[in-house]
Amino acid sequence: MIVTYAAVPAEKTQADIFKSNKHWLHALIKCYEVIGCAPDIVFPMNPKDVTFIEQMKVRLPDKDLGDNELFQLIEEEIMTQADYKIIIDNGFAAWQIPFVASIQNPPIKQNKLTALRITLKFIQVGMRVGKNQKYWNKCEIPMKFHT
Repeated sequence: MIVTYAAVPAEKTQADIFKSNKHWLHALIKCYEVIGCAPDIVFPMNPKDVTFIEQMKVRLPDKDLGDNELFQLIEEEIMTQADYKIIIDNGFAAWQIPFVASIQNPPIKQNKLTALRITLKFIQVGMRVGKNQKYWNKCEIPMKFHT
């Protein structure tokens, strides 16, 4: 289940594979060619989408880190007891959208379009995962998960 290591045998930097799903998928394909065997299982999500889905603050290559440094999830307390009350009183979505917007780097401004912007990002992640799954299905390679 190679995600970020794909850059090494593909002779790309971490910044390169964060540029787009296409860059990452090409690096992953090249990685398996260099290794000389087909994967026994693949993780169908690129590293940039992984950092969004994790819903943690993150440091990214070529943004907060050097071009060839691995992304870093910042493990700190960002959810408080007050957040649980919001979830209980108003539901998970009422909490999740502003939370996800607030932890982006840079944070997404809270306004009338915030929910739409975050929802669109989730949809885009799903579409990219779907494209990756389609590719790996054609290769008859099992995946860690299916959408």
